[in-house]
Amino acid sequence: MTKAILDIGRREVLSRLPGLKQRLAGASDAEEGRRLFHGMLDDLEPRRASLRFLHARRALETITGRWAEELTGVRVMDALIELAKGRVEGVAACFLYELDGLLSALTEPDDSQRRLGEGQAADFIIRYPAGTERDVYRCRHKNRVRILNKLGGSPSQWDDWIWQTRNTVRERGLLSELVNLSDEETAGLEAAETSGIRWSVTPYYLSLFDEESGGLYDQALRNRVLPPVVGAGGIDEGVEPGGAPLLVEPLSPFSALVKPCLASPQYSCYEPPPSELDVTDSKLRSALEWFGDNPEVCEAVIGGGDVLCLTDSKIEGILAGLSRYKHLRRILIRSNFPVVMPQRFTTLLTKIASRFAKPAQLEIALVTRFCHPYEVTPEAVTVVARLRQAGVTVYNEALYTPDNLRRFEFAALRRALRTAQIETSCNRLEMGGKRRGVPLARVLQEYHEEASLFPLHDSVQMPVVETAEGDTLPLWSSRELVSIRPDDGRRVYLFQTGGGTVLDTDSPLLDFLEQMRNRGEDPEDYASLRQYI
Repeated sequence: MTKAILDIGRREVLSRLPGLKQRLAGASDAEEGRRLFHGMLDDLEPRRASLRFLHARRALETITGRWAEELTGVRVMDALIELAKGRVEGVAACFLYELDGLLSALTEPDDSQRRLGEGQAADFIIRYPAGTERDVYRCRHKNRVRILNKLGGSPSQWDDWIWQTRNTVRERGLLSELVNLSDEETAGLEAAETSGIRWSVTPYYLSLFDEESGGLYDQALRNRVLPPVVGAGGIDEGVEPGGAPLLVEPLSPFSALVKPCLASPQYSCYEPPPSELDVTDSKLRSALEWFGDNPEVCEAVIGGGDVLCLTDSKIEGILAGLSRYKHLRRILIRSNFPVVMPQRFTTLLTKIASRFAKPAQLEIALVTRFCHPYEVTPEAVTVVARLRQAGVTVYNEALYTPDNLRRFEFAALRRALRTAQIETSCNRLEMGGKRRGVPLARVLQEYHEEASLFPLHDSVQMPVVETAEGDTLPLWSSRELVSIRPDDGRRVYLFQTGGGTVLDTDSPLLDFLEQMRNRGEDPEDYASLRQYI
């Protein structure tokens, strides 16, 4: 694909708009090129009711404008002039792919967007089995027996969360004895050992892996915990384990995060463990008292690490300390235990949570993070049903990743969550691109072309964008495409936030399509990706 785009760049991209290449080749500087180019755009006759045309023309005017270039420091017009003169050094294939899409939108009929019908949707979604399906459960039962035999456990111990914790796999040698690893996975684990990157996987979550490598169904699960090769786009450079942060962190005027525990049931390379795990009783008591001094706060979010790593008595004390403040209307517990170790939800823990849930007065809710339908298992469904019966609401917050954004893959996740009676709080896209590799355009494409085909209750969601500055914004928040970097093809967006504006870069579209092709996908199934700005 890359070679084809490079060839287009040399021969055809600027020729998409007749006369553009010749005019830019004769421009003496960027200002003259800008005047010539914008003049051509002004002379174009808008096609009736073509939003694609209008969006593309506006984007081209913006990214080549003086204001955007001063704002971002990216000289798009200089790059276009160089291209017109036949010089393509320093211009990435990803940039040419974007430019080709914008220019073709000005001249081609607006019929390139491939809308998939319900029959095609069914063909796609059937490729992503949920963990609740009978054949999947049978395979995982065999995995469980094999893992128990290797670890020397019994079926009764499998259901004991303390046993699960004590037998969490943290060594490459043991892991390779329990599941087959690909060469790339082995290289990633070796690189993690050399770099001191910590990872772990519980016996339960390991049983969700397919015994053989290859990632036909379980690639999202493997990639969630197994470290990729350092420098391969998986681990951010410079990530260090965090120290003990402030125990209370305001999230908004009405919500605050409290961090009574910094440990997690299962570490991944994306969530490095903190250097300190313990929080003293005196510090925790002061943190809980903070809510008493701030009566405007109506929501307490328990996070930082996973509070369910603590003993039942400590969890009960924290809930009791928060529930005494009558102005609190909701206590949210962020926990990955339903995903990686549902055995944690014992009868006693469920009773503790139910004691504090008071309809119309105080909501006790669990926020977890299922990111793939293959993670939704009968064990997790049973836990959710038990919590709901106890008056505890269960929400899910999924991350958009390359591992769950093949065509209709995220729709399969929504359907599995709905079947399990798990509510969706939001689905999160992390901007910046280095770590996750999902362009904003793919989320827009999924939202408009895939989610919209399903019944309303199966598609209700609130996609949010998390900028590199830490701002969390709805997908439909005010934003402007202000540049596309010629050196790597990353889009640069200007977001409007409550505190002003923030610039952030996206993941290259062509890189995402290459990832999909490497997973056996047909890039033509994503043909409309460039239309989403």
